[in-house]
Amino acid sequence: MNIDKGHLVKEEKGTYVDVINVRIDESKRETIINNQSIYPSYHMNKQKWVSIILDDSLDDEVVMAYIDYSRNFMINKKK
Repeated sequence: MNIDKGHLVKEEKGTYVDVINVRIDESKRETIINNQSIYPSYHMNKQKWVSIILDDSLDDEVVMAYIDYSRNFMINKKK
């Protein structure tokens, strides 16, 4: 989704970025959030989800690994 970056970083209000929200391992939350590309989620539970800015600051493989983890977590949760 395309959001105002001010939802993630108050000082950057008015700049629009593409983000994706993914589910994370809550025990690794503090090491995942890096204040450059990965933030506490926008519009989701901030303990269980993060928003990743899609601006090429992370390798595609890293983003895809987060997507795969999130997808697998949600599939296994439904079982």
